Amino acid sequence: MPLPPSKNLTQADIIAIINRQLQSYRGLLRLGTANNTIRLLAGEGVSIGGTKFSNSPFRVDMDGNVTMSSATITGGAITGTIVNTDTIGATSLKLQGRDYNHDLVFSITDADTIAWAAGTLRFADGTSYSIGAGNTGNMAARTWIYFDKGVSTTALQTTTTLTTAVGNDKKLLATAINGATEPTFTIFSGLGGINIDGSQIVPASVTSAELGSNSVTTAKITDLNVTTGKIDDLAVTTAKIAANNVTAAKVTATMRTGFIPLDLFSTREIVTNNIPITSGTDAGILSSDSGPRLERINGATDKGIRVVWAAANVDEVQLPTFAYPPDLDDTAAVTVNILAKMSGATDTPTLTVSYFEGVGDTNAGAATSALSSTLTQKTVTIAAGDVGAYPTFASVGITPGAHGTDAVEIYAVWIEYTRK
Repeated sequence: MPLPPSKNLTQADIIAIINRQLQSYRGLLRLGTANNTIRLLAGEGVSIGGTKFSNSPFRVDMDGNVTMSSATITGGAITGTIVNTDTIGATSLKLQGRDYNHDLVFSITDADTIAWAAGTLRFADGTSYSIGAGNTGNMAARTWIYFDKGVSTTALQTTTTLTTAVGNDKKLLATAINGATEPTFTIFSGLGGINIDGSQIVPASVTSAELGSNSVTTAKITDLNVTTGKIDDLAVTTAKIAANNVTAAKVTATMRTGFIPLDLFSTREIVTNNIPITSGTDAGILSSDSGPRLERINGATDKGIRVVWAAANVDEVQLPTFAYPPDLDDTAAVTVNILAKMSGATDTPTLTVSYFEGVGDTNAGAATSALSSTLTQKTVTIAAGDVGAYPTFASVGITPGAHGTDAVEIYAVWIEYTRK
């Protein structure tokens, strides 16, 4: 409706004219034509850019609900009560805000290096990156392992500064630190993984309730790591040990070693490879006046027993035959041990040890190292190939080397073997 020509319209006149105009168009005020229109319609709302309210890209209804195709907000804040649930997807987030996964496998190289195999890094929006194999290099402090799209889409980055590993187009994947024997690390996602040392476990926090059945095996326990101080009194009973599970191989070397003493009182002198007859001799029985003699070290003050060869006497003696015990390991060597010395420092002979096993065997013995005036343990090793299986027996003989001045003295003889 055209406005009446007048030069004296007041504000009230103009408002009245607009009201009449709105009423004549049933409450509609429109500026522009077609899609270049601003519309204000009572009962509907305000719309811009369309031929009607429903197809306008920007519109506000009478309840204040706004519809728009895009918006740039330069101030204020959008709160969670304004944003509809589940309306912001991964594609709307920057890379650092997206969930992710990967199939990178991390492993230990040495005490200050961890490595990762090649794999794929995938983000929730569907983008993925092929990552090449790499490692931390030699770490000297805590190291952060991360993906930085702006630096490389095929290689992970490392830094000792956490703030460097987070930010725009970055994703933190793991952390690691060097150790005394191996590094510790934590992988935050993907295949996961954690490697910790004992210092990071609260004492007494890991009990049998936290361990799966049969999860702790001997392969997972380092040598000598379980000591008596870590086992409660009477905690290990026969009911907790499987039959035949505690073998000699699982105990200390001392407990694995068997011991067979050879009695000096039963030692016999051998003459021309035989036991002497009784007439005119002691029938090979050693005594204080025999060839090799059996005597006290000192009859009044030191009553230990020894076998003594006087100067120049080199007669053979034979120790009592001994039977192999059932626990003797015939795949291991046997050792003949002799505690011996010379009465003076002039002569330094060896002792020739004979070792015959069972019936019809050949000599498996050998000579000891040279004697001295100091009481010393001398040994002869019988090779494992010369040790037969139980049941059998063995005989040991001893012959001193030439000694023209000093006497040869033997104080003890015994056999050591390895238990099965």
